Amino acid sequence: GYFGLTVVLVFSQRQPRIWITAIIAMLIGITMEAVQAMTPDRAVESSDVLANAVGALVGAGFFWFQGEFRAF
Repeated sequence: GYFGLTVVLVFSQRQPRIWITAIIAMLIGITMEAVQAMTPDRAVESSDVLANAVGALVGAGFFWFQGEFRAF
């Protein structure tokens, strides 16, 4: 889900801005839930928004930790 989206977005940048990328991924998730609210057979779930945000943050954390350990 959004872990993968964050990973792809970070890899697509020449100079990755990891946390900004995570915020963008979270905004995409919120937007997708808003679009779901406009369709009659779908429902907005706050747990979906939370899961999307957690996935984006875990993806960003993966790159952040990788960069922190590379410094040692």
